[in-house]
Amino acid sequence: MGRYQACDRLDMQDLAAELGVDRTTLFRWVGNRDKLTVDIMLALSETMMDEVSGVAQGQGGRRLAEIGGVMAERLIAADPFRTFLQREPERSLRLLTTKASPVQRQVVQRFEQLVREEAAGGWRPPLQPHDLAYIIVRIIESF
Repeated sequence: MGRYQACDRLDMQDLAAELGVDRTTLFRWVGNRDKLTVDIMLALSETMMDEVSGVAQGQGGRRLAEIGGVMAERLIAADPFRTFLQREPERSLRLLTTKASPVQRQVVQRFEQLVREEAAGGWRPPLQPHDLAYIIVRIIESF
């Protein structure tokens, strides 16, 4: 994760050398470069969701909008994330924003959970929880 946060490109050969193992061992530990990138993004998105949802104000749609807005702002401001998008636009979009993406799936699931929590508090979502969560995530991705 340190290489990502330092805006360095994830190079499996360099990472293996830094860890003092051969590439085969590294691949056995973490999978390929895409898998490692996804794992880093999953960990970071989970942390961000916990932080943002823990301090979000309001209820119902206002709370969800605040969480989505703060997440979009944080992503836009994150140098490592911006660098990844600029350096590898096709790979980053494929790994982060497609329906096949574990990152998108996890973030949608977290927002769906938030929608359900707000609905349990009496708020009536305008769409089914999964559909609303998916739309929120797609809006964040568009930024």
